[in-house]
Amino acid sequence: MTQALLSELADWELLDEDQDLRGRMLLDRRGRPVGMILDMLVDIDTEQVEAILVDGGAEYPLRDVQLLGRQPVLTTEVEGAAGHRGAAETRPTLDEPARRVEPAGGVEAAGVVKPAGVVELAEEELDVRTRQAEAGRAEVRKEVVAEHKTVEVPIVREEVVVERRWVTPRPTDRGFGDEQRVTLRLHQEHVTVEKVPVVIEEVRVGKRVTAGFERVSETVRREELVVETTGDLEADGPDGARGRPKPPLL
Repeated sequence: MTQALLSELADWELLDEDQDLRGRMLLDRRGRPVGMILDMLVDIDTEQVEAILVDGGAEYPLRDVQLLGRQPVLTTEVEGAAGHRGAAETRPTLDEPARRVEPAGGVEAAGVVKPAGVVELAEEELDVRTRQAEAGRAEVRKEVVAEHKTVEVPIVREEVVVERRWVTPRPTDRGFGDEQRVTLRLHQEHVTVEKVPVVIEEVRVGKRVTAGFERVSETVRREELVVETTGDLEADGPDGARGRPKPPLL
């Protein structure tokens, strides 16, 4: 059996804070002080509190301790250091992972309540889901737009050039007064316009998914425990009869 002091188990805790007897005065059955409870001895294998240690070195089994309200009372006769193991004996150490600790004993043990029934409390939770729905449609098309465009085009044409120059007088072979003509064909460029469709731009159309957040709110209900008593009975609980319990510390 491996044992350790609860104060040395940093990652361990009692399931019910009211069962932590450290710092309380232990009384005997006649109401006389036995000693201040300094620590609680834990059985690592069973995960239960087996004994309490009081100042002066005495050790008492937890099964011999009862709680009257919040007052721990020793139900057996005090035998002194001879009848109980001293706290100065070898203190065990622990290298095991943290686990929860529950006090040992039945209904008579200190801080332990015998279950008489279970009442399940429920509450509503929001079950939020998403579904695909059509949000709209987008249509992409093209249309023809007419515009007036002016372009300057260079052209070439032929012109008649007449040059006159003086020469040295010389005899001629043709008769005087004979008719002489020179015919020239003149050419010029004419501008013709032809419209040819050409591709000047490409437009890619697609869709993409973007993520965002949308806030939703709804009213939820929960069940709360209501304890009704008659006579001089009092309801005892870590958080009272109403409200929600605090989650256990792991």
